[in-house]
Amino acid sequence: MSAGSYVSAQATASAAARCGKCYALLPGDLCNRDEPIPCPSCGTLQMAWVFPAAARPHEAGRSGRTLLSDDQAGCFYHPNKQASVPCDRCGRFLCDLCDVRVGQRHYCPQCLDQPKEGMVNLQNSRVLYDKICLSLAVVPLVLGLFPSLLGAPAAVVMCFIFWRRPPSLLGGSGLRRLLALILGVVQIFCWTWFFYSKAGA
Repeated sequence: MSAGSYVSAQATASAAARCGKCYALLPGDLCNRDEPIPCPSCGTLQMAWVFPAAARPHEAGRSGRTLLSDDQAGCFYHPNKQASVPCDRCGRFLCDLCDVRVGQRHYCPQCLDQPKEGMVNLQNSRVLYDKICLSLAVVPLVLGLFPSLLGAPAAVVMCFIFWRRPPSLLGGSGLRRLLALILGVVQIFCWTWFFYSKAGA
């Protein structure tokens, strides 16, 4: 390989970066550099980027405290383990091993496996109605004027139906929904004026 070319190194599950050509382990001081560094084994220029979290040692999981007496509450799933917290969904007592934290709430494995109402923190996807409304208002204008006869009313109706629906999981201000409503109303007004003028002529 020429001196001016390089290949990207590959990061593995063990948090080590490997050469993209010979697959040899790269020392840590060769990673996260701004310029290509030659592989110690084959000499191929490498650029390896490893997230800092990958180099941190894994924390040991909590095994749960052993139940010492009969007057202590035991875990629903492990009767010999001391309960530390109840499940926020079903109320079962859980040991440290069974406690699954989601934000500030605690869930048992069964409730986490079968989500029900009230577990909104587990939501990992959401329909972006604001983008759909804006697309209905803008795309017909790109395709031509006549498709907006259907797109504009559909955008306005969807804006009113889904006005209170939350935006993206990453947050948002609802500006797209408002813009779609304005564009839809303007298009409907223009089409109404067009047909009215044609009828008057």
